[in-house]
Amino acid sequence: MIRALLLTAMLWCTFCHASAGQSAVIWMKNGDRLTGIITQQDKDIVFLNLPYSGQVQLPRTQIERIEQQKLHPVPPQLSLLKLKLW
Repeated sequence: MIRALLLTAMLWCTFCHASAGQSAVIWMKNGDRLTGIITQQDKDIVFLNLPYSGQVQLPRTQIERIEQQKLHPVPPQLSLLKLKLW
């Protein structure tokens, strides 16, 4: 039962992270650095979902730079794990 819960939690976290958007570090002109998931953006605003405070809107005029984080694929040996759930 515990293994089933752990597997479900692990898959849920992986799915949410991969499907939510693009992970990034945003450097603000005032020196702040924000790390989160970019949920959407346009020419004026970047919407960033922060793990500790939810979604924020950042005006591009206040952003110094955006560093996109690369998502690493799941190694084949992890994706082929077979767990007995019953």
